[in-house]
Amino acid sequence: MGRTFVITGGGTGLGRAIARTLAEDGDTAILLGRRLDKVEAVAAEIGNDSFALACDVSDPDSVDAAFAEIAKRHETIDGLISNAAVFRPFLVKDARNQQIDTIVDTNLKGAVHCARAAIPLLRKGGIIINVGSETVASRVAMFSLYQASKQGLERFTRALQQELDPEGIRVTLLRACKMFDEDYSWDVDEKTAQQFFEENAKRGINQREQPIASFRSAGAQVRWLVNLPPDVQVTEVLLEARAP
Repeated sequence: MGRTFVITGGGTGLGRAIARTLAEDGDTAILLGRRLDKVEAVAAEIGNDSFALACDVSDPDSVDAAFAEIAKRHETIDGLISNAAVFRPFLVKDARNQQIDTIVDTNLKGAVHCARAAIPLLRKGGIIINVGSETVASRVAMFSLYQASKQGLERFTRALQQELDPEGIRVTLLRACKMFDEDYSWDVDEKTAQQFFEENAKRGINQREQPIASFRSAGAQVRWLVNLPPDVQVTEVLLEARAP
């Protein structure tokens, strides 16, 4: 019998790739996303009794409502994959209040909201995977708030692992690499994108020359994490893109 996993940000990119990987193994994916049409399309594609719910992880009420609906359909779940994130560049001196709040509320607080809501449903032997970013260890420009939110997520992940280990629930950080697919579009205007490349060039970073992995390749790494034997814990997985 297949397992059940909740995936946030499941409508595109890495979240969709993870859902496809789990579906290949016969698992059910519960896809959460702000755009219901996108997560519904993925749920319909992968099948296996997967379904989608509209959910803004930055809003605790939205998260609680989504997990209340999940609880009506599943007494327990096997895992939570907190993947939803806002990934938009800006300089701090130019930052608007909404930009700051959206990044912190989604990337860090969103994972906390979802973990809190998921824990009562997680069976013993279940897993929480928080998706981080390689940028926390890089000199990339215009991502100071994004980096800070993802660094905070790493610390939260380690603390949550210690908290939930006595309950038999594993918690893992998946520090994701730079990824892209043909049908993925970065939601950044042309002027900001140009500024991003220029600011990184000042630091000797040419974004166009860096290796990049596919979402499918990165998402496939979740398979072995959710299939770990019960006497093994993986604290962190650090993915790096490479030229094949």
